[in-house]
Amino acid sequence: MKLLKCKNVSFYDILKDINFELDYKENAIIYSGVKTGSTLFLKIIDNMVDNVKGEILFEGKNILAFNEDSKIDYSFNVSFSYEQKGLLHSMNVFDNIILPLKKFKSYDEKLLNSLIKDFQIKNILYKEPSEINDVETILVNIVRAIIVKPKLILYDEIDNGMDIDMTSNILNILEKYQNKIGFAQIFTTVKNYPFSPYSKFNKKFKLFNKTLEKIDG
Repeated sequence: MKLLKCKNVSFYDILKDINFELDYKENAIIYSGVKTGSTLFLKIIDNMVDNVKGEILFEGKNILAFNEDSKIDYSFNVSFSYEQKGLLHSMNVFDNIILPLKKFKSYDEKLLNSLIKDFQIKNILYKEPSEINDVETILVNIVRAIIVKPKLILYDEIDNGMDIDMTSNILNILEKYQNKIGFAQIFTTVKNYPFSPYSKFNKKFKLFNKTLEKIDG
């Protein structure tokens, strides 16, 4: 059984008949243009969008048919890492990071400290979201996505504002935690690098003409 399977997923005239599969611990990259629907597709997978047609099967269950309790349970299996925003301005960075963990009586403090060190965000933990820059916001969102130990993480253009070397370094750090925790990953990007840091992924797609096309090689 696949971790994720999208069958003929459509949304009005923006996305049409998308078919997509992802195994446990697998990685996929979606190359797209600006405002072509890649962020929307991730939000659909995260069950944040209504009026979606088709089926999205997560561990064999159609998330589009979930009731409210099932949606809450699903939200702890799938994390969304935002390109921008995503943080509550009523609390500091640290409280934003641990916010998803409020459901649990305790959390993996060793993992959290390791993430803070590897993503080099210790000096901004007690700043307000308005006091950090765009790249720092992306890094905080990544840490918050990982800390709940999900089965799938969705990354929306997390390379925004990063050069190819920094992107490659972030991907290497993510690989470390993927090996440790075991989550699958879907990335989107609007950057068309001559030598893409995502080229090592076994599943590569481009969002073209409102649907996904597989890229061979």
